[in-house]
Amino acid sequence: MDIEYVKKNATVSGECRESFQWYFLDGDLYIEGTGALDYVEDWSCFYDPPLDQYWKRNKPVELPWKEHIYQVRHVVIASGCTELGLGCFENHINLETVSIPDTVRKVGLFAFSHCLKLQEVVLPGNVEIIDDYAFEGCITLRNAEISDTVKIIGVGAFDVCWELADFQMPKQVKRIEKNAFRSCKKLTSIVLPDGLQVIGDYAFWGCESIKNLVIPKSVESVGENAFWAVEEVIYNK
Repeated sequence: MDIEYVKKNATVSGECRESFQWYFLDGDLYIEGTGALDYVEDWSCFYDPPLDQYWKRNKPVELPWKEHIYQVRHVVIASGCTELGLGCFENHINLETVSIPDTVRKVGLFAFSHCLKLQEVVLPGNVEIIDDYAFEGCITLRNAEISDTVKIIGVGAFDVCWELADFQMPKQVKRIEKNAFRSCKKLTSIVLPDGLQVIGDYAFWGCESIKNLVIPKSVESVGENAFWAVEEVIYNK
């Protein structure tokens, strides 16, 4: 993306949460600003558990480029953004590429949920949390390069990412929550690091291409049906 060209010739542009500016041109969306970038659609309020605590800290806003959501194909986010918050690119069904700066520390709830054409994502070296349903339903996502700094992989974070085959578990991860990799049918090789403490219910349910999975000694809790369809599970004792 030619950022200066997009900024100069944008067909539409505007503000988002006062601290961000966005520019859109021919499928290219460029965003610059500081802090957390997020918005909410009405249906997200039905998220379980409730978002009461979230709304105590954040005032919901509507996606400012909503009229162009299905035209967005490429996204570049400038340095300064610290969080890709609630639903910021949810249902961008034609999104193909995204460039995330190394200032981002958290990928939030539903951030890229149902981005149906997103095939690859690279999370830079300061990300610590991949929140619930962050990439849920990204059915063509094949490669996710995740920084070793990630400590939490949230509920359903990669749920139903059917094509996900290339994934290296972060070395500092402590928690893999419920449904995190459910039905990731093409995952073939996963190495769980020492220091991992929690594996949630159905975390690797339906990961039928994983031939064996070694559970490190550090794991304190394994949820119900966490490894259904995994050929062999080995517990280090």
